[in-house]
Amino acid sequence: MNRFISGLVCALSLGACTTTDEVVFVTKSSLSIVDIDSTPAEVSVGYQRVEGYFAPAYENGAIPPVVASIQTDGSLFSPRIRQIYATGDAANILASNTRDYNLINDTTAVLEGDKRGMFFGTSTTLGFKVGVTRESPSITIGYKRKEASYIPLGTKDGKDQYPSVLASIDTTINAGSVTSPNPDGLQVGQYFATGTAAKYLASKSYMQAAFKDRAQNAFQAYENQLNQQNSTALGILRCAASLTDQQWPFVFQNAVAGQLLSGTGDVITQKWQAYIDQPTIAARQQALKFYYSAISIVDGAEPTYLAVLQAHQNLVCKLAKETNHARS
Repeated sequence: MNRFISGLVCALSLGACTTTDEVVFVTKSSLSIVDIDSTPAEVSVGYQRVEGYFAPAYENGAIPPVVASIQTDGSLFSPRIRQIYATGDAANILASNTRDYNLINDTTAVLEGDKRGMFFGTSTTLGFKVGVTRESPSITIGYKRKEASYIPLGTKDGKDQYPSVLASIDTTINAGSVTSPNPDGLQVGQYFATGTAAKYLASKSYMQAAFKDRAQNAFQAYENQLNQQNSTALGILRCAASLTDQQWPFVFQNAVAGQLLSGTGDVITQKWQAYIDQPTIAARQQALKFYYSAISIVDGAEPTYLAVLQAHQNLVCKLAKETNHARS
């Protein structure tokens, strides 16, 4: 199915300027117990979902509405699954929660004008392993998500119109039930919508609340990471002030191994060698300036960077402590 999406993207890129009179809408879902091992007691579960949509995008910014959703109750051994697949007016009615389509009034729902091909697709893979022993319950999670779209802009009254699409996934791993004989662990809610159906879904309070919570959580996580990384980098710079010339090459090597120097490792090595060949204060400052600048660059969007930075801090501060102890 991933190859299917890739094929649609390739086809669209070759014929994006041509018109189309067809709408292709594909979904595929798989929720299965991959493996059960009694020694130790473990259950491996896999969930896969692929959605692909190839359709005309009209001059006025309209696109044919479709909606698809899948929800599971999280039960591993007897899962209850609700799945919806709808197109056209049915998609609009489902998304808007109205019984009469005449109540829906959206000018971009009218499919008119010139049209060009567009594509929107997602591919989701979620797998996890649940350890159900009372002595050491555990959960191992793996998650992959791909989203792709090619959407030509429309024009109405001299203004660009960008067609609406929406894709959302919400998974819940229930850690409290891993010791249960029938552990409920995976709850999935996934939505895929286009055109006016996407607008209606986006206007729902539960969709907006979910997006707001995720955005706030993501920003909070980013801010926490950034603060911790900044604090760690500052600690490194403080300790580095006590290092001797004999210790610096080892520090440089460690920073290069941890990819902390932003590609300036060779420059720092050259500058330090120039200082060794001609030991002046200016030459030493030139070498260390690049190191200090690289360490000061942090990335709150990369959570694994903090662990590497902290490991480097431990090394630098340990060397600095040894130097201070020797001097005292």
